Amino acid sequence: MRRWIGVAAALVVVGSALFIILSNSRASSPWWADLPPGEKRDLFARQEAERYSVPPAPKDQEQPGPLGSQQDPQRPVGIIPEGEYPDSSVVIQNRWQGPFGNGVVQIFAGATADDPSQGLVIVHWLDKDWGFVRGQRFLAPAKVGSLEIVAANNGAFTLRSSSGRTLTFDLRKLSFEE
Repeated sequence: MRRWIGVAAALVVVGSALFIILSNSRASSPWWADLPPGEKRDLFARQEAERYSVPPAPKDQEQPGPLGSQQDPQRPVGIIPEGEYPDSSVVIQNRWQGPFGNGVVQIFAGATADDPSQGLVIVHWLDKDWGFVRGQRFLAPAKVGSLEIVAANNGAFTLRSSSGRTLTFDLRKLSFEE
């Protein structure tokens, strides 16, 4: 009988401890609330607000075409003038996105934030559902300034630098061509 009383008392203590711990947790605040103020925190807050402000689409509505066709306003294909990027160590001028190979690619063009003369290209490979797979940075071969995508043709991207120089980035070779 004493053994059962001891087991019951232990269960009450453990249950009470779990209740106290769980009731004091900050489950109601978003995960990014502890980030220091800045671009990333603001970006996450903006994304979360957008995510909850758009009602889900009805199931009987026509689905968008494969790999972000032009009919899908959320995933346009081509050069996009917005230069938003979730990493404050770079300043992005614009991007290109669209199908490439068996998935989708996003190409960001700009410069490093700590050295605006160092142009760069960032490539993000995405799966067919536009989920991030991996990314890689490529620095321009010379410090010509911030880069901007001005044309794209079959994996070759023409970039204009802020100093007026024209460069080409070959997505198939993952390198700059002079």
